[in-house]
Amino acid sequence: MNEEPGAAAVARVVAYHDRTKHDFRRSARGPGYLDWAHQPDPFRRFTGAQLYRLPFSDDEPTVSYEAIYTQPTGSQPVTAQTLG
Repeated sequence: MNEEPGAAAVARVVAYHDRTKHDFRRSARGPGYLDWAHQPDPFRRFTGAQLYRLPFSDDEPTVSYEAIYTQPTGSQPVTAQTLG
């Protein structure tokens, strides 16, 4: 029985997806190298959208890094200053 032309292509795509998807027991299989030329931009930028520079704070943090993971730290309002 002959497969229809599109069925073979779909089967290849599904097989590739199964080989390369993440799983609870393992990470997805990769190409074996880092593709620096096509890595995603870690900051979202959209054509035409204005960029905002966040202020740099010289203030010492009020909570230690370790305390973030070991005790409740509270919250602050979302402002340019607190994000910066």
